[in-house]
Amino acid sequence: MNTQLKSKIEKYLFERYTYQTAQSYLYTITRFIERHPNAHQLKLRAIELYLAQLKGQKHTISYRNVTLSAIKAFYDFLIDKNKIQTHPCKSLFLSEKKPSGKNFNDMLTMEEMETLFSVLPSRYKCTLNRNKVIIGLLIYQGITSQELINLKLQHLNLDEGTIYISPSSKNRSRTLSLKPRQITPLINYVNTEREKLTHDKYPYLIVSMRGMKMTVDSLHSIIDRMQGAFDKNISPKQIRQSVINYWLNKRKIPLEDVQTMAGHRYPSSTEKYIQKDTTKQREVINRLCDDILGGVK
Repeated sequence: MNTQLKSKIEKYLFERYTYQTAQSYLYTITRFIERHPNAHQLKLRAIELYLAQLKGQKHTISYRNVTLSAIKAFYDFLIDKNKIQTHPCKSLFLSEKKPSGKNFNDMLTMEEMETLFSVLPSRYKCTLNRNKVIIGLLIYQGITSQELINLKLQHLNLDEGTIYISPSSKNRSRTLSLKPRQITPLINYVNTEREKLTHDKYPYLIVSMRGMKMTVDSLHSIIDRMQGAFDKNISPKQIRQSVINYWLNKRKIPLEDVQTMAGHRYPSSTEKYIQKDTTKQREVINRLCDDILGGVK
């Protein structure tokens, strides 16, 4: 931007905005014009793509809104000086909900989760298999804490190698296959440990040391003993999210199947776990910008 034009824009801004806002807008406009020397000729689509490019560079919605406000001020200036007749982005607004996707950097890998299955500690010999059953159901079936403590003995079918998960206010019912390595701990728990902890007519599968239905807090205290095993948070919720991520993004199981396996009532709940290829997104945005802006004379 030449000195004369910058001086005129600066004067225009400082007459209409606070000192800080004017300084911020002037800086943003300068960068915008450096990127687009023919800025006075740009159409709405080109400005939208410029903002999309900023998004692809991981700039926040707040930053992009300030940028848009500065660009609008620039075109207000051009109209005021009779340089253009129509404001290209007067009605353009950016609105974005807080991202509802998952932080995939915090997810546990299946190798890490299987390590938990192998080394999960138990204070008492009589709960060793019970704890393996718990971690196995978390990492292989991806069930919630509430679903786990609500499991009943009749829901377990060792002959068919399946377990039935009852419906809840949030999730649908489903029948899930058990992994071969889960069978032996389940048999040892049901036929030996559980019989010592409670009477055979007690309905719930997972029981406490007192022979009663386990609480969510008790379940979490078992998992909390694994904190520090990895540089990541370890909780039943985090394990479930990691399992769904593994199904969807590593094993590439179809979305509708993962929705069923996770018990999600709505596809949108499962879609949050889709990892988007941000590198490809940036390449597409840059290509579109080059195609459109390159053709503007």
